Amino acid sequence: MARRAAPRPQRLRDLLVRLGPLFVKIGQFLALRPDILPQEYCDELLQLVDQSPAETWETVHAILTRELGAPPEEIFRTIRHRPLAAGSIAQVHLARLRNGRTVAVKVQRPDLEQRVDRDLRRVRWLMRAVDWSGVSPFASPDEVVAELERWLRQELDFTRELRNQQRMYDATTRDDIVRVPRPYAHLSTARVLTGEYLPGLPLSKVMRHVREGSQGLLDRYQLDTGILAERLIETALDQIFRIRFFHADMHPGNLIAMRDNVIGLVDFGLTDVLDPTVERRQADFLSAIYNNDVNGMYRSVVQILVEGPHANLESFRRDFFNETNRFVAERSDRGWSGRLPGEDRSQIADYMVAVVRVARVHDMRLPASVLSMYRTLLASESVAHQLRSDADLGTVGRGFFRGLQIEKTLSDFDPNSVIEWLMQINDLVRSGPRNVQQVLSDLAEGRFVLPVRSHESEQSRRASSQRARMISLAVVSVALAMLLSGRGDASVAGVPLAPFLWAALVLDLAAMFLIWRRLE
Repeated sequence: MARRAAPRPQRLRDLLVRLGPLFVKIGQFLALRPDILPQEYCDELLQLVDQSPAETWETVHAILTRELGAPPEEIFRTIRHRPLAAGSIAQVHLARLRNGRTVAVKVQRPDLEQRVDRDLRRVRWLMRAVDWSGVSPFASPDEVVAELERWLRQELDFTRELRNQQRMYDATTRDDIVRVPRPYAHLSTARVLTGEYLPGLPLSKVMRHVREGSQGLLDRYQLDTGILAERLIETALDQIFRIRFFHADMHPGNLIAMRDNVIGLVDFGLTDVLDPTVERRQADFLSAIYNNDVNGMYRSVVQILVEGPHANLESFRRDFFNETNRFVAERSDRGWSGRLPGEDRSQIADYMVAVVRVARVHDMRLPASVLSMYRTLLASESVAHQLRSDADLGTVGRGFFRGLQIEKTLSDFDPNSVIEWLMQINDLVRSGPRNVQQVLSDLAEGRFVLPVRSHESEQSRRASSQRARMISLAVVSVALAMLLSGRGDASVAGVPLAPFLWAALVLDLAAMFLIWRRLE
């Protein structure tokens, strides 16, 4: 009886393993790109573990001596000759400093530049074969290879990785759910990187135990995969929208499950940053998703996309609204239940992939940092799914963005801002009666005109509505002021009305001020 052929995703994984260690690294990259490959391929490639034959200790000893300026036995109290892990780019040796601290020493393999050049030529052939197979019509082979090349070049730059690790370490020092190893700059060079050793289990190993149904090792480390999954998505959101600097290679091999369900982050060759404008627009986009604001989603997206030479904005708009309305309708039927049994992605993740693909089809390009952000968010959810958890971008993200909006609102009430607001309210109170009197005179004499045009944009109509509200509030404030001046001593059942009238006037003026600020 003929043996049944393996599924296509598994055959692709096996092919990458046969092609060599660097192709395994490339497979890990493709695992984080559900906008390029179908989700079943991404899930299969997430299982790739970057393991390569170790370099001899003599080779590693020579590199350490040359890079650090002295033999390793003179620098470290002890260093293990057998590597803790060996990947396609580097291998890691466990060592102990003179002060007794345990560190991980990452040593880059020799002659990597030549190997990368050779293997990239083979990758171009592989990606063209993938393109011809029809697996991914959403990205050209040249585009994918160019991104892979940038990614690999960054991985080879340990000086850059050291800066990235130091920055992330400084940003997360007080974080209770994530841990970044402390880097040691004086023991690091362009080819050697020394940092604190994080004890725990790689998430790739945790995923394997989850698939096999083996709970013993997880219990020994007191790990709860549901908490790990939720924290992984939460820390991805936190890095992107609070720190604005994030780990852009959320492969399970770069994530450590530590005791008390703390997430350890390692390997900072790939990081990215969002400038404040892009971060704000992306936060607006995701907030609009959680609030079912379809127009808000579109406005946020088009402010970020860059039109290519063959872009068709009207066609993109049509397809975007079709996808968005479908997403909103499905979510209104299902609520925030996340993914259904048998589904690989949550509704929000599926929608994000659809938006990226629609943009590609119509030659609307996302900035590299935004694409990196999407890759990070989708990867965090994919890993959470592999942990057999219900946590996803829908359930975790909704709570995160509610908290973020509250934080931003409260941050507006710092002492300096409050003083500035009070001064502006004072100016409004002083000039308000005169301006309101002019408006009332114009109304009485028929000089006040409020033009309305049916072809105005949504933003213009909203501004006109805000102006109308401001006029109504101004009329109310005049009426309250007249009551205070004429009947300030009035009372009802012995209770004086003046405090209530003053409170109403202050609230009215505050509302006018807020509308005025929005119009500015």
